This record gives sequence, C-alpha cells and structure tokens, in this order.
Amino acid sequence: MRRALRRSILAGLPLALVVSFCRASGDIVLHASIGRLAFVLACLQHSALFYLLVRPSGSLMLELLSQSTHPLAYRFHSVWVAITVGGPLALGIAAFGGYYYTTLELAWRTIATLGIAVGLLLLRSVLYRWLLVSYRALAIRKNRQRREAMQRESAEKGEVSDVIEAERVPEIQLSTLNDQTQRLFRLVSSVALLTGIWIIWGDVLPALAVFKRLELWDLYTPGVGITGVVTLADLAIALLVLVVTVAASRNLPGLLEIGVLQRLPLDPGARYAATTIIRYLIVVAGVVTAFSLIGVDWGSVQWLVAAMSVGLGFGLQEIFANFVSGMILLFERPIRVGDTVTVNDVTGTVSRIRIRATTIVDWNNKELVVPNRDFVTGNLVNWTLSNSHLRIIITVGIAYGSDTELATQLLYQVARECPDVLKEPEPIVVFTLFGDSTLNFDLRCFVPTPQVYRLISHELNMAIDKTFRAHGVEIAFPQRDLHLRSIDARLLKSLGRDRDPVDSARRED
Repeated sequence: MRRALRRSILAGLPLALVVSFCRASGDIVLHASIGRLAFVLACLQHSALFYLLVRPSGSLMLELLSQSTHPLAYRFHSVWVAITVGGPLALGIAAFGGYYYTTLELAWRTIATLGIAVGLLLLRSVLYRWLLVSYRALAIRKNRQRREAMQRESAEKGEVSDVIEAERVPEIQLSTLNDQTQRLFRLVSSVALLTGIWIIWGDVLPALAVFKRLELWDLYTPGVGITGVVTLADLAIALLVLVVTVAASRNLPGLLEIGVLQRLPLDPGARYAATTIIRYLIVVAGVVTAFSLIGVDWGSVQWLVAAMSVGLGFGLQEIFANFVSGMILLFERPIRVGDTVTVNDVTGTVSRIRIRATTIVDWNNKELVVPNRDFVTGNLVNWTLSNSHLRIIITVGIAYGSDTELATQLLYQVARECPDVLKEPEPIVVFTLFGDSTLNFDLRCFVPTPQVYRLISHELNMAIDKTFRAHGVEIAFPQRDLHLRSIDARLLKSLGRDRDPVDSARRED
C-alpha cells in the first residue's frame, strides 16, 4: 500500500496542481482543455491505483479477507471493487464527454468525504490508543499498590518475604476497554461523519434540501408574535440531539472515570457523585437544546411548568421528596457508593444512588431498594463515613477460682497474634463483671474494615478457646443448685419401688 501510494503521489500530485491552476486562472479555454485533460488522466491514474490495491489476487486484499470475521466481506467484495475502480473511471469518461464541471464538483466532494472518514478513523484510533495506555497505567498502579501491601504485611508480621511479585507491564487488549467508552467513540464518530456528509453534499443533492423547505409550525413568542418557522430539518436535528444526549449520559461517565477522575485525588464515592451529577447536567443541557430547536423555550412554557409543578407537588410529593433527597445525598455525601450503612434495621453496602432510591446490598447478597428520603429524614448509621476502623468486643466468661492474671495475658496474646486486629488503637482487656457463675472479661479491639468485622469473631473465639484449653483456664458455663426442702412420701415410695436394683446400688455407693 505504501509503494502504491508513493507512486500515486508522484503521478497524481502534478495533475492535481494542473487542474487547480487551470481552474483558478479564470481562463475558460485553458480550464476546459488542459484542465480537463489533466483531470481525466488523474481519474485514470486513481482507477489504476485502486485496482492494484483492491484486486482479488492482490496481497493487500488477500490479507484483509483472511483476517475478516464478517462473511459479507467475501460476498460483496466484487461490488466494492466495481465501486472503487469504476467510480474514478466513470468520472473521467463523464468529464471527457462534456460534464467537466459536474464531475469536478463530485470529485472534490468525494475526496472531502473520504478525508473526513479517514481523519475520524485516525482520531478514533488515537483515542483507543490513549485508552489502552490509560488502562495499562492504571493496572501498573494497582500492581504496585498490591506489591507494597504485601511488603507492609510481611514487615508487620516480622517476616522477610523472598518472593515478591515482580512489577510487569500488563498486556491490555482492545476488547478489555470500557464498553461505555467504545460506544461513545463510535457514536461521536458516526454523528461527526453524518454531519460532514450533510455539509458537503447538502448543496449538491436537492433531495436533502426538502427537509429545510418542509415547514411544520410557526415559532410564536409571547408579546412579539410569530418570529420564525420550524422545519423538518429542525425537528430531525432536535431528535438527533436527544439521541446524542441519551447516549452521552449513559456512556460519558466511563470516559470521565478513565481519563479524568482516576487522576484526581478522589475516593470512589466522590467519583461516583461527580459522574452522576455530570450525567444529570448532560441530560438537562440536551433536553433544553432540543426543545429550543423546535421553538419550545422557557418563555413559552413557564406558566405551564408552574401549573404542572403545583399539581405534581400535591400528587407526587413523595417522588419529589425522594428526588430532592437524592440530590442532597450526592452533594452533601452522608453516604457514598461502597459505604456500609444501617438504615431502618437494614445493614449493607451502598451499590447505587439514583434519583428516587438507593440500592443497598445486604450481607445475604440481597438488593434492597431504599427511598432516598429515609436517608435524609431518618436515623442513619454510616460505618465508614470518616473512618472504616470498627471496634469489636468479645466477651469471655471464666470459672470462679481461675487465674485472672493469666486469663488477661492470654487474651492480649490472642489479640496480638491475630493478623486482622489493628495495632493502633491497641487492644484492651477489661475485667467487667462478677457474674452468677462466671468471671466476665471483655476483649476490645479494632479491625480495619466492615468485611473483617463480620468474620473476625469466629477467628478470635476459636483462638481464645484453643489458648485457654492449652493453659488450663476453664471457660465456665451456667450452673444451678437445686435444693429440695420437702417431697411427697407416696412419690418417694413409688420412685424407690420402680427403681432398677443395679441403679439403686450404684446410687447408694
């Protein structure tokens, strides 16, 4: 392909300069003779070039067809060859037959269309490359953080790890890119290509101008009167704006997350709030723009909106309350995505914050949809709002007469040996109560996350039981003494008569 393009430049560039010079000279005879001849030769040269590139036996098409996963590429290959080879040839024949001006305009617009298509393809490829680099940088940063965490864990345990995961550059393929970002790039490139085709070919093809001539309704401004008309082209552009708005609101957050928010010192909750607010702003801006294109602006509908707001306020006040509460949650951020919260006796992790409700995944993996109003007006417990460290209390009862000093030392030992217990704040053991049959001790220690909080009770209880058994400290159980002050003689006599002799002898011994 490079070799063919080099030959095309060497032959086609002088011909293009001759055509441009003859057209700009203003000499009709020169333009119609030498200019036309140079144009015909350029068309023939491009037809020969395309044949060398797209002929079925050529190395380029054999390679492309062997890698293609679409069966249509094989089925319609001859059609594409006829278009690419026969198009320039037909323009040359038409110019030689007397339609030079028409063919010149068609050729210029075709070259401009191909230039826009190639430019958008290159731009999309550059953006994909940027996404690959961003994903790779993010993966490298995560690998470094994981390796540093392994080193810190080994240092805290007092061990020297000989095997530390080596830093490596991950191989990220295009298929691993964010689907939202890919859809957004495809949509933007398609809309840009259609817009460019409209601008280039709108004056040439009369069929496209019918959209601008077909009037739908008049634009009326209160106090001024009729100020314009809305055509079918305006309605089509408004619908296109709405489609782009919906697609951008769904897919733009993925691009922002990769390209911008990941580079800022923001936690996941702040990034989620930022993307959600940006999505709302995109929707509002797109809807306002689309309605303004068809003549529906704020001045025309403000009284209708005011009346509807009053009616909806009375009829749908709960929905409006949840909407306002959702905005408060996003701006004030008493809860964030990923926080562990308790609201209305429901405990779980916040997974999504929407306009009307918030989704919480409880510890049984059930999704609970809670109205936003409950988070603002009710009692809310956020386990991880400013600090994810949580304190857990393990209560142990030992038997009367046990060594309390030894029990205290053993509980401290269990807390120090548990890897999930934080060293700061330090664990505390407290002798809390002389119970009915136990001496009660509390082991109070802190854990780093709610996930550890849910599982560490098992580990600590198992370690305490094992350690106490090894050192002979008895974990007491409830005991009751029963005193019989009187008993019915007949019942005692019947018990003595029905008792087994062997059992009676064992009891007497």
